[in-house]
Amino acid sequence: MVGVDGQHREAMNWVPRRRLPPRPQARNAHRFTPALIHNRYPDFAEEVRKVNGKATREQRDEKHTLLIAEREKCRKLRQELSGVLVELLNLSSVNEALRQELALAKAIADEKIARFTKGGKDGPKPVE
Repeated sequence: MVGVDGQHREAMNWVPRRRLPPRPQARNAHRFTPALIHNRYPDFAEEVRKVNGKATREQRDEKHTLLIAEREKCRKLRQELSGVLVELLNLSSVNEALRQELALAKAIADEKIARFTKGGKDGPKPVE
C-alpha cells in the first residue's frame, strides 16, 4: 500500500480469523480508529468485512434481493387492492338497491303507500 510505514503495514497485515466488528479490530490494530481504517485503508476495511462475512458486494446483493422481494409483495398487494375496490363498488351498488327496496317494503307495511294490481280497462286497482 502506498504511504504505509512499517508499523502500519504490520497492523494492516493483521487480519482476524474470527468475527469482530470494525471497532474492536481497530483497537487490536495498534489503536487505529474505525474512521481511519475505513477512509484511509479501504482495502483493509474490505478484508475485515470479508472475514466477518459481510463483504460490500454481499451486502449489496442481499439488499437488492430483499428489495426485489418487497417490490413483488407490493405488486401483489396492489393487484389485490384493485380487485377489492371493484368488489366494493359492486357491493355498494347492491347495498343501495337493497336499501331502496327495504324502504319501499317498510312504507307498504306502514300503509304509507298503496299497492296496485294490474287492472283491466279501468286501470290499476288497489289491493285490499
